[in-house]
Amino acid sequence: MAERRFAIDSDDDDKMYTRDIGDPGRFDMGCDVEDIDESLPSRNVSPARTYTQGDPPLGSPYPDYAYAPDSSGDIEVATAYRHGQVGNKSYHTTLPKRPERLMPESQDLTVCQTMDTLKQMIQQYAEGFPDLSAASDPLSHLLQPQHTEAIRYVGCLALGGPDGTDSWKELLQSSGTRKALIIGVIARALKEHIFGALWVGATPLQERELNKIQEDLLDKDGFQRTQARAEMCQDYVSQIDREANDQLAKARAKLLLQLQQLLLPIVSVSHGKKRDSTDMRLNDLAAIIALAADLSRWMRQLDEVVYYWPPTFKDEEFEPGRMECANLRQMLDESPYQKLDVQGRMRPRLQPGQEHRNEAIVRVVCFPGLVAYRKGGGELGEKLLAEQDRRRGNANVPQDVQLARARSRDSVSVDDGYRTKVICKAVVHLTWALSQKQVYFDNAGGSQVLKEVVDAIAAYLLNNNVQLGASYPVGQASTKIFAEGCEAVAKYINASPTEVVLGPSTTQLFRNLSMSLIDYVTPDSEIICSKLDHEANIASWVELARVKGCTLKWWDSPSKTNPQLDCDRLRSLMTPKTKLVTCTHTSNILGTISDIKAISKTVHEVPGALLCVDAVAYAPHRAIDVKDLGVDFYSFSWYKVYGPHIACLYASTNAQKHMHTLGHFFKPTDTLENLLGLAAANYELTASIPEVCKYLQTMPWGQIAEYEERLQKILIDYLLSKPDVYQIRGEPVADSAKRVPVISFTVKGRSSREVVEAIEARSNYGCRWGAFYSNRLAEDVMGLDPVDGVVRVSLLHYNTEDEVKGYVKVLDEVVSS
Repeated sequence: MAERRFAIDSDDDDKMYTRDIGDPGRFDMGCDVEDIDESLPSRNVSPARTYTQGDPPLGSPYPDYAYAPDSSGDIEVATAYRHGQVGNKSYHTTLPKRPERLMPESQDLTVCQTMDTLKQMIQQYAEGFPDLSAASDPLSHLLQPQHTEAIRYVGCLALGGPDGTDSWKELLQSSGTRKALIIGVIARALKEHIFGALWVGATPLQERELNKIQEDLLDKDGFQRTQARAEMCQDYVSQIDREANDQLAKARAKLLLQLQQLLLPIVSVSHGKKRDSTDMRLNDLAAIIALAADLSRWMRQLDEVVYYWPPTFKDEEFEPGRMECANLRQMLDESPYQKLDVQGRMRPRLQPGQEHRNEAIVRVVCFPGLVAYRKGGGELGEKLLAEQDRRRGNANVPQDVQLARARSRDSVSVDDGYRTKVICKAVVHLTWALSQKQVYFDNAGGSQVLKEVVDAIAAYLLNNNVQLGASYPVGQASTKIFAEGCEAVAKYINASPTEVVLGPSTTQLFRNLSMSLIDYVTPDSEIICSKLDHEANIASWVELARVKGCTLKWWDSPSKTNPQLDCDRLRSLMTPKTKLVTCTHTSNILGTISDIKAISKTVHEVPGALLCVDAVAYAPHRAIDVKDLGVDFYSFSWYKVYGPHIACLYASTNAQKHMHTLGHFFKPTDTLENLLGLAAANYELTASIPEVCKYLQTMPWGQIAEYEERLQKILIDYLLSKPDVYQIRGEPVADSAKRVPVISFTVKGRSSREVVEAIEARSNYGCRWGAFYSNRLAEDVMGLDPVDGVVRVSLLHYNTEDEVKGYVKVLDEVVSS
């Protein structure tokens, strides 16, 4: 077995440090560069360089992997394995040898899974240092000249500022802060030296050659990935490895030395004494660097993509030339987009957008902490931007450039987090429990649940499962957690906490609401109900009208295929006696978006009239602002919005004046919770709502709408292409301004049940048939059998274009058979 040694650049250009792979703490000084070879013995060599089917092909990007052939024995499609260990935890990562042989979705998933492993390894490394008090005076140690680079590397330009230098002492005495700094330094180093390289291990000359190849291909193809382009890149990087197979080892070792120098001042502030290099667990760092390098090279064969895991700070990149912080605390705690100076005035922290022209045009956020730079960066990004400027307004702009331009934007607030967000298939598998083979096309019935929601529910039950309102510590904590859940709901929909209540379902909350209005509605009152609604927003009002003996009017539509809620039709139904109008924001069958602001304005033309809106089918697809909508009552269920099976209801402060309390006589009536809650909000489910809101508040809703429009367009275009076979129910266009991706249709001459069952028998697509509790819409408005109803396909942003195309293929086979 051939044995290898690392080479590390020293200050002397003619000399190198060398060490055995398995013994990173020992360095031999003074070895000439040309003397570095594989002939010297190594101790405890790890990872092993053994190959089950002989040596891998020349130019393999995995010189340290053990290769295992697939069932066919074909070494060309072998899978490479690495067993890494950080601290006392082992990691196993699988990278297919030829990434282009995977389907695009599998490529993304492989990248994200491997990057997740890398993330865990870095976190494990950062957590591996003892949680001990800092030295009594860490500042004097940190301010030594040799540590200036490390301090600047994490982006802090000044140790002074409003809080003075004592803030460093306070921060470094916090184990959590040291962990954040360690992670930040490692992540930034990997980004700059590993994932920012065109090919890890290439010489500067080879980098220039590879860059030239990329530029030539850019002139020809834009940033479209083609098979010819992939092969050209692979041929050249294989040539690089044949010509200089030691370059990768040298690059890794050089970065290891740099990280040692950068991390030493941070990890050494412990126990009141310095750590030496042998105490820094360099073997663990070497394993992290090795996996990052291999992943970077694997992805470079896949696409012109730079993936990196940014620091845990609130801004992705702490570039000293672009940002100022008064001190480290401000860098950690404050928004990176604003700066408070000594006088408390706000001023911009980042330079203007035109200074960012080297940045990539599109970033793909695969999961929190993992960002993919697509379409270049550096010189390639400059070239594309120049090409965009030259072709601006020209119809010949490449399609991928148009797409990149359409999706890109600058962050306008700290909540945006990233400069640009784009949907990526892998986020689905890592954020939701979608590991099954089932394809979820029944999302209008309930979405998949965020992993953080499950964790929050479990944490509450394990740690805080007591009655609210108690004075002992756990009781106080539980009360606070429940209140935070209610506050998160209110903040998300732009309401006051006194204007929201949580309950088991939208149906139940509307029933409670109807009972609370029993004194407001009189026998001579009129209630107007939309027939396009789910029964949840109908049954309670029908019952209220029956009990009070008042008039009930139906707001329907003359169209059987594309029913709409028309304001003129509503206005013709309204009289001075109108007390309540109920309607849907989006039909759970049609997917059509109602103009609630216009409807609200129409309703409020009658003094005292109230508007109640069911938003269950709307909430998963768009942001919500109840104040902007002007509604009186508004409800949706969180299990349709990536959360638990619990619902919320908004009632404006003004509307609450007309409500009768359902609570106990001794309870105050100053909150909606006391008026309607009846202690029905599940504590552990409420505790998970903030996690849903965190996710939703960072959603790029405009891009979500654009993406969902592309999804539904595939299916709608197919249905429209066969008018003799299909009848779309709802808007026959994919325009995101008019509809959400809830697409219902009927097949002429076939029952909806028969079609769905045939699809399920042939595939793993899960869609639905029926009326979905909108029986009045199905039967009275559209004239359909309320049992058989329609075929409904309901999508969310974690579905993919390939899934929709696959569904179209199966559907076409079913109706053709």
